[in-house]
Amino acid sequence: MKKQGQKAVVLAIGVIFVILLIAGCEEQSVPSSRVSKLVAAENIELKEEINQRDAVIERQKKQLEKCQQERETLAKQLQANTEELMGHLFENFGKDNQRLRKENTELKAQIEKLKK
Repeated sequence: MKKQGQKAVVLAIGVIFVILLIAGCEEQSVPSSRVSKLVAAENIELKEEINQRDAVIERQKKQLEKCQQERETLAKQLQANTEELMGHLFENFGKDNQRLRKENTELKAQIEKLKK
């Protein structure tokens, strides 16, 4: 009888263990569906955030491109203005140089007349 009693106890423990295992699995499936819904909602939010950031990045790329074009235009204008200014300066320097050489020659001639 001891063996039958032991077998009954072991069988009862086994049945209780199986029942607890099944009950545990059922409880986990309910929260896992909730968790999966929360994860899905979070994924949707993250995708929306990524889309918003992508839109911001695109606007910034367009703004950067516009700024680069403006910079190139300004650099070309600066180069043209510099060349024009240098042209005027050299033209004026050339005229002043010719005038000063002529004046220098005239002054040398006057000095020579005064020496005689």
